[in-house]
Amino acid sequence: MDNLFYLVGPLGCAVMMAACMAMMARGMRRDGPAEQGDTGDHDEIAALRAQVAELRAERAEQATPIDG
Repeated sequence: MDNLFYLVGPLGCAVMMAACMAMMARGMRRDGPAEQGDTGDHDEIAALRAQVAELRAERAEQATPIDG
């Protein structure tokens, strides 16, 4: 009976580890790659890239040295 008590800890740990891994795997499947029909993200990315290009152009104009 004493030996059974010493086995409960490691077995409980293994069961909890398997449960944690199963929950993490389920979360990864849910947050996986976007669906093919989702174009909202693509439009937002295009708008952000255009904004970055505008900001870089403004910065390039400001960075030109002034001869004086």
